[in-house]
Amino acid sequence: MRENGRIVAVILFVSLDMFLLWSAIESIEGDYHSSRPAARLPVVPSIRPEQMLAFSTLRTAGVALPSSQQLPTRSDISSQYGDTPVGSNDEACQEYRRLVPKSQRFLAVAGLFNTGTHLLGNLLVRNCQIDGHVKGTGMRMVVPWGKHNPPLTHRLRNVAKVGGKGVNQTSVLPVVVVKDPYHCSHWLHDSDHCPAIVNWNTIAPNAVTVKYALDFKNYKSHIEFWNEWNREYINASFPAIFVRFEDLLFDAERAITGLCKCVEGRRRRGGFRYVEESAKNSSTVSHQGANGLLSAIMRYGNPQKRLEGWTKEDWIYARDHLDWEIMARFKYSLPKWPGVQ
Repeated sequence: MRENGRIVAVILFVSLDMFLLWSAIESIEGDYHSSRPAARLPVVPSIRPEQMLAFSTLRTAGVALPSSQQLPTRSDISSQYGDTPVGSNDEACQEYRRLVPKSQRFLAVAGLFNTGTHLLGNLLVRNCQIDGHVKGTGMRMVVPWGKHNPPLTHRLRNVAKVGGKGVNQTSVLPVVVVKDPYHCSHWLHDSDHCPAIVNWNTIAPNAVTVKYALDFKNYKSHIEFWNEWNREYINASFPAIFVRFEDLLFDAERAITGLCKCVEGRRRRGGFRYVEESAKNSSTVSHQGANGLLSAIMRYGNPQKRLEGWTKEDWIYARDHLDWEIMARFKYSLPKWPGVQ
């Protein structure tokens, strides 16, 4: 019995020692942790009220924010594009709804090259749907005659290789992306002269030849290209609606909601979804995801970049040859050139 008692006593003694040891360790650990500085939380840039428009777009897209000094202000943006989205009109929406039953309606994307057509398509597909539609949500990334093709020569005549088959073209409402012609990043140009509207040596306009699906077309310059291509949709005999690229950057939720209502669609559940966070290898914001969105907001929100790369001769030609009725419709203003009235 004594042996058993001795074993029990040893066990109790060891247990007491272990308890005291762990208590000491916990005490030391507690003192150590309490003496360490608190972990630093990620720093969120301080955002001034006038920067909230750009900040909200980036936050919605899940983009890591730059320092607050880099964000464009509301006045930077509104001085170029106004305060509200511009584009769709009630008359075109009403006419389209009269012509096409709800279950057969399609909202599909068109626009000039590098104007944000892919961005618009993604926003529509992720955020809008027509309930009871015969084919999914009713949202299409491209019009079935080809999103970059002019409608007069291609609608009802061409079937796009991607997204064109099996779609009744008369049931489609085109939503056309329009982009400020003074931001030269969507024009074809060389690295030294953007947008290369006129020739440096001769001061004559640089002609532009565009290959479409069914033909080639010659334009006197990039300015006539912008005028004539957009004018075809504005004067079309069928309903068409419009959205500015800049509204997809700075006021996307309101812009997409308005387009969706035009076809009696509704916003999809789960909150507004912008672009994917992963970047893709492409030169446009529409393909670069969130990284492209950040750089686009910095560029198009900055009034100083609107004439970046332009020469005085480019500016004069654009001033004299742009279709100012279209410019006024989309609230694009004439930027000033230093020393020129």
